[in-house]
Amino acid sequence: MSAQSLDVRSSQPIEREAPKPFAVPLLSPKTTFELIDAPELAKRLNLPVSWIRAHCRRRTLDELPVVRFGKYCRFRWGSPELEKWIAAHEVSSRG
Repeated sequence: MSAQSLDVRSSQPIEREAPKPFAVPLLSPKTTFELIDAPELAKRLNLPVSWIRAHCRRRTLDELPVVRFGKYCRFRWGSPELEKWIAAHEVSSRG
């Protein structure tokens, strides 16, 4: 796709490529995850719902990776971000 404009000095048309629309794929085809709410995440992690809600607030130092829909928070179960967050909290017991 190309667009033409005139060269001011020689009045000759200049072939220019038209700008491409800005598009970023939201998800790759290989990405699979489930969108879950705070009670479901609490159930799966065996934690209180209040703890989950406290850690999805922006003012906490250790915020859970969250998808926000206004006042609603959802979590991408199976996402690399959540798995990385969980792995960062693993404590190894070295005897």
